[in-house]
Amino acid sequence: MFETPPTLEEFLKAGDDFFRASPFSTLLPRDEDPSDTNWVPGIIFLRWLARNRAFLDASVGSTVAAAPSPADALACVETAFQDEIPGAAFDPELLEFTVRYFCMAAPYLSDFFSLFPQDAMPSPNAMWDKQEQMYAIIDYRLQSWRNGESIVRAIIPNADHQGHAEPATPLDADVWITMLATLSDAAVTHEGDRAYANHFYRPLTKPPSVEVVLAVMREFLRNPPHDASIMCAAENFLSDIPLSRYIKAYSILAPDLLDVSSDAALNLFNYPGSELTPRRVRQFIKELRRCNPGRDVVAELAQLAIDWDSEDDEIFSIVIDAAQKQG
Repeated sequence: MFETPPTLEEFLKAGDDFFRASPFSTLLPRDEDPSDTNWVPGIIFLRWLARNRAFLDASVGSTVAAAPSPADALACVETAFQDEIPGAAFDPELLEFTVRYFCMAAPYLSDFFSLFPQDAMPSPNAMWDKQEQMYAIIDYRLQSWRNGESIVRAIIPNADHQGHAEPATPLDADVWITMLATLSDAAVTHEGDRAYANHFYRPLTKPPSVEVVLAVMREFLRNPPHDASIMCAAENFLSDIPLSRYIKAYSILAPDLLDVSSDAALNLFNYPGSELTPRRVRQFIKELRRCNPGRDVVAELAQLAIDWDSEDDEIFSIVIDAAQKQG
């Protein structure tokens, strides 16, 4: 007599039970081949767990969280667990999240390698440098899972034979903003500049909100400023923002722009999406006053235009005229 084959439900349950017992079964013991870097994403996920106090043994968690390199983090894990990391070592809720996100169909790896659209297999150091961006994505995934949303597999950017890449996974606004700040801080090398500029082409799950537009505008207030060549990507991003949303964001940020960078205050007033008509300039002025009742930002902007010899510019001539009438 042949045994009855397991049902799909039984098969999936067996898989869940296996991963709950040993969620990192492929991490330890590790192949000592120095060219093998497949363990690094797993170590980074373990470090995220450690930072979120998922290890029931707090001393192990703090040691992993403080490790300065992937090799050091792996050594900490090997010392603590030798050949296997049991699921019982983790907080039950975060263990269940790990099973769903890290183990099942590997949506984690899909998210992880979406950060490297140009690299078939990035180096361990390159992977390690992406930790903060990855943590932001995992935090978003965890929150979505806690809200009852299913964890779907992301799209791994993959260049075809013509060099065209599939689009990266769209991000929610808060994750997109967090990644922007992280990439901006890291834009100190050619590779960092490229990653920063590319982020402005990373899609969002919803049309950019005022908060997203504000985050992009604040990039023009960086000190020291980013090179103009990579800020073109930010300008391209802003050119796709609907004018009403752009005006609102600029009006909210106007005091900071005027205080920190007169150059940015003037340049960003020129909406990059299209040429401002006189009616739209007056709409802009109205919103500036509405958002800043305690400060005459229109007069300050007008004075900047005069100082920069922009009186003959049609847009700023309207601003100057409005300031003089108000005064």
